[in-house]
Amino acid sequence: MYVVNIVDRIDMVNFGIWNAAIITAPILKAKYGIISQLWYPSTDSIPDRLEQMAELVAINTPTNIPPLPADAIIVTHGCWRLPTRLGAMLKKKGYPWMYVPHGMLEPWSMLQKWYLKYPYYRLYEKPLSLQADIVRAVSIPEKNNLQAIYPNVVHIPNGNFPPEKTTSKNWNTRPLTFLFMGRLHKKKGLIPLIQAWKQSILNNNPEFQLLIAGPDDGLLSWLKNQLVGTDNVKYLGAIFGAEKENLLQQSHFFVLPSYSEGFPTSVVEAMQYGLIPLISDGCNFPEAFDNKLAFRVTPHPQQIQKTLKQIANHPSHWIPLSEKCRKFAIDQYSVEQIAELQYQCYLQLIHRNPVSPTVVK
Repeated sequence: MYVVNIVDRIDMVNFGIWNAAIITAPILKAKYGIISQLWYPSTDSIPDRLEQMAELVAINTPTNIPPLPADAIIVTHGCWRLPTRLGAMLKKKGYPWMYVPHGMLEPWSMLQKWYLKYPYYRLYEKPLSLQADIVRAVSIPEKNNLQAIYPNVVHIPNGNFPPEKTTSKNWNTRPLTFLFMGRLHKKKGLIPLIQAWKQSILNNNPEFQLLIAGPDDGLLSWLKNQLVGTDNVKYLGAIFGAEKENLLQQSHFFVLPSYSEGFPTSVVEAMQYGLIPLISDGCNFPEAFDNKLAFRVTPHPQQIQKTLKQIANHPSHWIPLSEKCRKFAIDQYSVEQIAELQYQCYLQLIHRNPVSPTVVK
């Protein structure tokens, strides 16, 4: 069996999409013999780690694509661009198609540049995507929203490889570290987070620090201006590999007051390292709240500031919560579990059987 994952870009700003697309590829191959390909625009340069994860195929135009075996499944990631057009074209050739919006059709996201998105969705994206055999939601809230449009929605969350080796987090060290790790884009809630920090009792307090890590996606100039007047907020740039692992090991809280997400793997990854999340409903991770593992914040400075104060005043409470976060994320969102869910879904697709929601969480 071949799984052809199609994305519209493979730069590091789009890391969350292409990484989620192929993170299970090594396990699908080793355990089930499935070959995973990643199709991407030929104009993009290839990140270092990508070549180790899946077979890469550069696509020049939608009509210039390689031949595919009969047992290929098409999985398109994201909306609006090349993936959906290719998915619909290959569906007409007889290949089963899984459509994965990754949160791009969520209400908040659709309201951004709505004057462009709504006409395009109605005229092109929706008619094409309705041809898909299955629509994958990466979170339960996204599944509920997509079911109002599509009749064939399943929920398979994103997962992450747990750290090979971690030590218990040191909660006696100072400063305690709050970490924002993601692209610098307004949807991530970085603006209200910085505003809240600078207005809070944590600002310029040597007991705490806020570290910002991620590639620029429009807010770097703004962020640099905001760093004036605070000595415990630092921007680290985009970090990967061992540097990222060390940062996660040394940090204590993960902050993502996002306006909208599909399902942020970064939160799962942080929890696997024992970080306690401060996340919004827009992160589409109700399981973290249901299990009392996360602080609920909103993308508003006053509310974030209140939560920061609450955390600062009760430092002894966080050690057991940290370990609960670690265990939950490792037990529930390992890549092995997600690969198994994908495999069961792919089997039903390749055999042209109706996909049962019982194969997913």
